[in-house]
Amino acid sequence: MDIDTIIVGLYLATTLIIGVWSGRKIDTFRSYAINDRNTSTLGLCLTIAATYIGGGSTIGMADKAFSSGIVFPVIYLIGSLNLLFIGLLIAPKMEEYLDKAQTPGGLAGLFWGHPGEFIVGIVGLFYSLGRAAAQISAMGLIFQELLGISFEFGTCIGFGILIVYSSFGGIRAVVVTDAVQYALMAVLIPLITYFSLKHAGGMETILASVPADHLTLAPMREQPMRYIPILMSFLLFFLSPVWMQRLLMGRDVRQIKKSFCISTLVTSGVFICSAIVGLSALVINSNISSQLAMPYMIQTVMPVGLKGLMIAGLLAVIMSTADSHLNVAGIIAVGDLIRSYCGNLDERQMIRYSQYATLIFGVLALLVALRFKSIIDILLHSNGFWCGTVLVPLSVRLLGHKSSKYAFTWAAVTGGLVVFGWILFDLEKSCGIYSFFPGMLVNTIVFFAMNAYSKRCGIFAQELEQARLAKQQALEWLDAYEKPIPANDKNPYWE
Repeated sequence: MDIDTIIVGLYLATTLIIGVWSGRKIDTFRSYAINDRNTSTLGLCLTIAATYIGGGSTIGMADKAFSSGIVFPVIYLIGSLNLLFIGLLIAPKMEEYLDKAQTPGGLAGLFWGHPGEFIVGIVGLFYSLGRAAAQISAMGLIFQELLGISFEFGTCIGFGILIVYSSFGGIRAVVVTDAVQYALMAVLIPLITYFSLKHAGGMETILASVPADHLTLAPMREQPMRYIPILMSFLLFFLSPVWMQRLLMGRDVRQIKKSFCISTLVTSGVFICSAIVGLSALVINSNISSQLAMPYMIQTVMPVGLKGLMIAGLLAVIMSTADSHLNVAGIIAVGDLIRSYCGNLDERQMIRYSQYATLIFGVLALLVALRFKSIIDILLHSNGFWCGTVLVPLSVRLLGHKSSKYAFTWAAVTGGLVVFGWILFDLEKSCGIYSFFPGMLVNTIVFFAMNAYSKRCGIFAQELEQARLAKQQALEWLDAYEKPIPANDKNPYWE
């Protein structure tokens, strides 16, 4: 066993210990899901940044820079403004919801009742599954190409460790390990960029050597419209389940806003570095597979010892994203679906079921990773159903535009059908447009049209009246429940 393998093994063992240790003494679902809203500003900022980066922004970014040039790095760089938009526009609207919801579906339930909670819960599970699968694919590639371990065996080792601490320790373990993992990647990603530039002859040599097509924003001239929908989707308030969870974790609006805005700055540099590594690999050896651009550069330019640290850094990038999405999947399954439709559960049951759900979705994510080869493609497919069903209604509602559950349900169903049909008939290949764009377009049109219809026909007014009556009944029950029992031990409120 060489020194690099030992370093990677020590990193994995350390991560497991830190994750399990930090997640001890969790006794409520609230602490498991959102850490009792007690996360520090630094911890919240680092877990946002580490989760946003992931394997798609490192290995996947080098892959796309190698094969297509600068277009995807530019899209991701502009897309990082998404975090800034969330911090400036969405975070200030969260004050009235922080004490009322613990899960993404729970937040949607405040807007549209059980239909909102159920639909966001189901779609959120599929989304989180796809995002975790993308990280698994990147992890298997690292073990296979850099350590000579088979894809399946390496994935089982790395992902098994991740499942243990993310299911056992909940969001508290995720936040602590994300902070450690970000610190590691913040040092090592610039380091591989420096060695890559040096080995390729500098930036001037790279720009002069790569094909001119790689330095344009439309490298695939036969399908230039392919990138416009992708850019548009990245510029929207991409309120994925994991970002909704981070919004609900904040102590107050000021902390949430600050954390998201700072994260915009600390993530941008990683995209640039990864793209430079991909272009350097193209200059050094244009015959390798684009997926191997990052692993190839680590093998070629990094000295022994530093190579092991770099592999650990890449694993940190991947694990910091995968654990977040697995954790969200677990709490969605229990908090939004099982608890809502299977009766009341005590705190211990909810924590235990969330741990089981995290394990199950980890296995399912592994199966998805084996189905698709490109990390970026997995990410784009996982975006499809989320963008086409709930992204626009959630964003609009959080910005203050009230809507009916009638409109939300119709928009989610029609948008989801469009995305499903687009993928089923393989229209992405023939039209050159990913499924989330037509799904999101139809979803938006139907949402606003049905919302206007429901207001005109009185459907919205009926929903508001039903919500008011339900709230009044709940308050009356709570008031009766909290009154003291009379001295004769008879409680008239229950008779």
